[in-house]
Amino acid sequence: MAPEYALHGRFSIKSDVYSYGVMLLEIITGQRFSGCYHMNPFYNLIGHVWELWKEGKCMDIVDTSMDKTYSEEMVSRCIQIGLLCVQRYASDRPTMTAVVFMLGNADVVLPSPKQPAFIDESDYNGDIQSARNRTCSVNGVTVTVVEAR
Repeated sequence: MAPEYALHGRFSIKSDVYSYGVMLLEIITGQRFSGCYHMNPFYNLIGHVWELWKEGKCMDIVDTSMDKTYSEEMVSRCIQIGLLCVQRYASDRPTMTAVVFMLGNADVVLPSPKQPAFIDESDYNGDIQSARNRTCSVNGVTVTVVEAR
């Protein structure tokens, strides 16, 4: 689920792009989105991929059951496209048309992805704190006591 929708209930045309990026990374890694990576409870699949990407070790995440039956260049490109799709801000994500174009044209130079959403504690703590400080309902609470006649 895209962060802007999960946190604020705002849906945009880039929300589907985020979901596509998650699915692409799940296919490449053979792992589910949720889970605990590196013993850090704030990491998920995206955080794990992002850390390896920054370290230049993105090929370490490829599903071992693929037995090197893939082009490393193409898989690396797909990981980069997946990371472009899951960037924190919707305005930074490509459109689905651009994603399809990037996947179909190996000659296109890809931009470097920016940090994805939901990979550091501030993503969680800030939203938890703001959730505590706001009212989630406009309805008041009433108590009705039923008494027999």
